[in-house]
Amino acid sequence: MQELTSKTPSRRSRLRPVGLRMALVVLVLAPVVALLGHALLDRGIIWFQEPDPDEFPTRGLDVSHHQGIVDFKRVQASGFSFVYVKATEGATHVDSRFRANWTGARAARLAVGAYRSRVRRQRQGSTDVERSRGGAPGVGTLALCRFRSTRTDASAERPGSELAHPQVRQPRL
Repeated sequence: MQELTSKTPSRRSRLRPVGLRMALVVLVLAPVVALLGHALLDRGIIWFQEPDPDEFPTRGLDVSHHQGIVDFKRVQASGFSFVYVKATEGATHVDSRFRANWTGARAARLAVGAYRSRVRRQRQGSTDVERSRGGAPGVGTLALCRFRSTRTDASAERPGSELAHPQVRQPRL
């Protein structure tokens, strides 16, 4: 009896190169998609959740030298009612755009408040900017932490800590 042999590859051997190619495509694209997603989330371009405008009708934003020159009239026309302007970062840095951002936001008739960005091992000090009528209160930032802090780092953030920096430079209007 003669055995029948086919010159065409079996179904299983035909699928193997396609499966291998697909695995390579996934291995290459998965990190690219993950990095792109992280970048979009990190920059605030995409959000997991947008607040309901009916439930949270008052909108505001924070600005610093990182945004460059801000068109505050456009900000106000977009429905924002208040702006927090970065005043300081750490113990010594005063934001280079603080004065321009503060006066620009006030000129656009936005409620304006100042904030300071804290860094590790810095004492909570006063960075109050004199509130003008209709202004917002000053605040400190609470950044999302990607890593768990040590007890020493957390203790350094408390006022009165021996690890804390004694004085924070004041911004000028």
